[in-house]
Amino acid sequence: MALAQQSQALVRALDTWQILWRKALRHLTDDDRKWLGVANNVADLEYLTRRIIEVAVGPHAGSSRYLQRAPSFGTRELHVFMREFVSKG
Repeated sequence: MALAQQSQALVRALDTWQILWRKALRHLTDDDRKWLGVANNVADLEYLTRRIIEVAVGPHAGSSRYLQRAPSFGTRELHVFMREFVSKG
């Protein structure tokens, strides 16, 4: 499957997941939500995932070290990716 086709499937899965997550959150009290931990940032993680997919299939994919198939052992490439592509959203 080509990257463009995979990206469409991933975005559809994210759409479904977003609907299910919102439904689940409606059943939680404010007191329960404080125990969610990183799940409190789920909307931001979902947005970041969408931007990674959009950029990966777009014309600027080659300009991001984060999207290259090269090992990285730090968060610098992700930070640069976020500065360059996510904040432009």
